[in-house]
Amino acid sequence: MIGSLSSVFACIRHAHDARLMVVAGIVCAIGIYASFALAYHAARHEGRVRTYWGLVSVNASGCTAWATHFIVLLAFKPGMPAAFDPVLTFISLSCAVIGIGTGVSIAIRARRTVRQFIAGLVVGIGVATLHYVGQAAYLVQGGVSWDLGLVLPSIVASLPISGLAMVAAASRSRRIRTCAAPLLLFSIALLHFCGMAAMTLHFDPAARFPANAVSPQA
Repeated sequence: MIGSLSSVFACIRHAHDARLMVVAGIVCAIGIYASFALAYHAARHEGRVRTYWGLVSVNASGCTAWATHFIVLLAFKPGMPAAFDPVLTFISLSCAVIGIGTGVSIAIRARRTVRQFIAGLVVGIGVATLHYVGQAAYLVQGGVSWDLGLVLPSIVASLPISGLAMVAAASRSRRIRTCAAPLLLFSIALLHFCGMAAMTLHFDPAARFPANAVSPQA
């Protein structure tokens, strides 16, 4: 357990560009606050108005999570040549919009705390799917092995935090609602860094990228 935590902290400290990490944090924070505000606005209306603002919130939340994930991947320093698979990258974006959007749609219509929590779990599943499909899209000149002792806890630990974030977002108390965005931000960060620490890269000078791979410097 201690070794796993050390791997996570080492990943944060040594394997990421701090400047891009700050950018990712700002994008994520602003996007989450905006998405929650849009969802709260949609929940207060009915009919076409609710549908319109709900769709805006769905797209905002999905794109926020994906943009944050992609910027943090750009911040990652693998120590070897890297590239992106454009098809899997697009699929990860689709997972973000569909998965997170489904959770937000449930939350907008939910009236009970249990349903809000379930909506948060769906959002968390969407973020986890986005993250690991996105990591599969991250190619290196070599191979990748995974530590399931970090992969599974990254998902299990982040889901209830996402659930609590959606419960807080639906609260009538402004003070409690202000906790929603930090909770979701923490959930996303926990998932990402545990997931990145679970990945071990093996350099192979003979390895070649697929013809459609896109360089981060492109």
